[in-house]
Amino acid sequence: DGGALSTELQGPPVGYLNPAWENASMEQTLITLYGRPGCELCERTESIVRRLVAEGGSRLVLSVVNIEEDPAVHARLLEHIPALEVAGALLPLAISPMQIAAHMRGTVGQADGER
Repeated sequence: DGGALSTELQGPPVGYLNPAWENASMEQTLITLYGRPGCELCERTESIVRRLVAEGGSRLVLSVVNIEEDPAVHARLLEHIPALEVAGALLPLAISPMQIAAHMRGTVGQADGER
C-alpha cells in the first residue's frame, strides 16, 4: 500500500533543494529512477523523489524506468535498485531521503554551473 509508505517517510525539510535552484537556468533536468514492480524500496524512493521533483518546479522532469523491460539495464542495475540518475550521475541503492536530496541538489547544481 503506497499510502502507508508515504506516511512514514521522513525526508529533508521543505526547501532543502531550493538554494541550488534559485539562480538556475530554466533548462529542464531529467531525473531517472530505475526500479522494478514489487520492489518496496523502489516505491518508497519514488515517493521521495516525486516530492523533491515537485519542490524543484517545472525544470525537473522525472522518468521512472522498469529495469525488467530492458535486459541490458536489468543486468547492469539489478543489484543496485532503486538507482537514481541525475544529470548523468548514478546513485545506486538510493534509499535515504537525505542522500537522495543531496545527490539531486549536488548534480543539478553542477549541471547548472556547466551551462
